[in-house]
Formats: sequence, structure tokens, C-alpha cells
Amino acid sequence: MGDSPVLTLEQRVQAFINDAREKAKDGLSFADFGSLAFALLKMVALGLDDLDVPGKVKKKDVEVAIGMLFDAVADQCVPVLAKWTVWPFVKPTARSLIIAILSGVLDRSLPDVRASA
Repeated sequence: MGDSPVLTLEQRVQAFINDAREKAKDGLSFADFGSLAFALLKMVALGLDDLDVPGKVKKKDVEVAIGMLFDAVADQCVPVLAKWTVWPFVKPTARSLIIAILSGVLDRSLPDVRASA
């Protein structure tokens, strides 16, 4: 039995997104999306801790990862009727809002996230 390969942070994010996409196939509640988003936020924040890059770059990387999750599964959180009527107009704003909220959560909770690792 060999050791499992060490994945880069980018590979782990992509694997997480793929798993989230699979979980969302039959629909996803807002609570489920929130749980996925917080798990991804924690994974990326902790993964970036060891990199020697400025905090603003790390924050941007977290925001990109959350945007990737949103793009992959957010449509599954929206009721069918809304998906074809309002969602196309609301989606860009919702995406920006989710990213901004989670970025703020990261700012406030990073010490706690690090402590829980």
C-alpha cells in the first residue's frame, strides 16, 4: 500500500467543487450551500496559511474559490419557477453578495478557523 498523493490546494478545491456538484444534482437547500461554502472557506483559508503571499492575495484566492462554488451549485438552490424568471437577473448580484459576505466572515473568523485546525 502506497501513500496517497499529496494534492495541491488548487486540486483540493477542484475536488471539493466536483463533490459539491455531485451532491447538488438532486437539488440543494440554502443551508446545504452555506455548509459547503463554510467548509470550502475553512479549507482554502487554512491551505493558504502556509504560503508566503500577502494577505490580500490570499483573500482574493478565497473569494475566487467561493465564486467557483457558487458557479458550480447555486442554480440547484433556486426553485424551478424562479430559475427561469428572476434568477438570471438576480444571480450576478447574489454571487457578488455571497462572496462579499463570506469574505467578511473570513476576516472576522480567521483566528477561530486557525484555532480549530
